[in-house]
Amino acid sequence: MEATQEFERAAALRPERSAPLLGLANVELRRGFVDRATSLVTRALDLEPANAEAWFLQGEVNRRSGELEKALMAFERGLEIDSSRTSARVASAALLVQLGRTDRAVKELEVILELDEFEPFANYLYLTLMRGQGQRSKAPDALERLRSRLAVLKPG
Repeated sequence: MEATQEFERAAALRPERSAPLLGLANVELRRGFVDRATSLVTRALDLEPANAEAWFLQGEVNRRSGELEKALMAFERGLEIDSSRTSARVASAALLVQLGRTDRAVKELEVILELDEFEPFANYLYLTLMRGQGQRSKAPDALERLRSRLAVLKPG
């Protein structure tokens, strides 16, 4: 609740800025208030239509609302603005898989893995898709990257 109050206070002090609105939208989304988050992200995009973070958050709001096509479009818009966000690329690839566009998802995952070969979720998705498509020859590399990444994360 304290974070909500701080973001509300910041938004009141700087109504021309989108950052407090996006912070508040993140809090509301984590609390499960998708409608509130939607309204806040819309306001942030009205203020700054070229804000990649706002588009990524719009994608997440749409995904949680079950509007997968809109979510994909929002992630893609955000990536047009800032293509360096691996997490948005991974979310986009996961949506492509969910929408049954596996060929396009594989291409996106290959781009992600070129940027960060140890990205765990991208490796997991890639491994799953390769095995599902019967391309087991590509799966061992992804599995090894995933294992090595998990070994680094292992406590102790």
